[in-house]
Amino acid sequence: MSRYKKLTEEFENIKYSDLIQIKVIYIIMKNLFIFITLAFISATSVMAQAISISPLVLYEQVNAPLVIDGVSSGYRFGIIGVSGKFYPNNKNNAQIDVGYAYVPSETVNFEGITFKGPVAGLYFSALGKYNLKNFEVSNLYLEQAISHRNLQANNLSGERNGKILLGTSSTIINSYDALIGLDLSNKSRNGFSLATGLSIWSFIAKGTARNQSNTITAQKTIKTNGIDPLLKLSFQKILNNRKLNADLQFKSLYSKLNTGIVSISLKYEYLF
Repeated sequence: MSRYKKLTEEFENIKYSDLIQIKVIYIIMKNLFIFITLAFISATSVMAQAISISPLVLYEQVNAPLVIDGVSSGYRFGIIGVSGKFYPNNKNNAQIDVGYAYVPSETVNFEGITFKGPVAGLYFSALGKYNLKNFEVSNLYLEQAISHRNLQANNLSGERNGKILLGTSSTIINSYDALIGLDLSNKSRNGFSLATGLSIWSFIAKGTARNQSNTITAQKTIKTNGIDPLLKLSFQKILNNRKLNADLQFKSLYSKLNTGIVSISLKYEYLF
């Protein structure tokens, strides 16, 4: 019993300075989100020249497990949703993505216990793109995006010394990305673009573990944040009033974690 009591005390020992840092980043990202969203609504409602709606398919995975404060966790899931893009003029466009995230089985390791179970959640992102300068066969652009992932695992299970343990987890991942890129599809119906920049991100996860009789319960909160580079490669193919888009992105987390996130997204736009 004393071992579990010690673990519980450690789980609840959260540094005040870390909480302040997380709160500051959250406030900044929240204000950026409000500003970008209002700007999108204002611009598109008054000046929209074209609107596209497309189904969204997105897959994300880390190239090595996330290891934070003694907890090792996988990170991979697929997202199905919808994407809306607005073209207020020739220089700007705005995009909003909403989706449902799911993975049938994820693994979390802590104190020699391996928990497994399904993870589900919600995904949201808002993006703004502005053309800085047009060249003969390309254009230079600036891109800003915010994203939010809220993942829940309510039916985790594990085993220690032949005894079944149950667990839950809640994970919130926020990021603000700023990129500068070169679009090589300016004068053609098909092409690609390459962009690079920085990502400000935060990761907060809360988990619980208990035995089947609920006589022993442990809780843990892990959190970290960082600023890291990212690279994005996009392809497009236009067919009549439809456009196929594919994005491949690598976001480093090496400022705090020995890994990075690879994501692949597909969108099939219907132009109106």
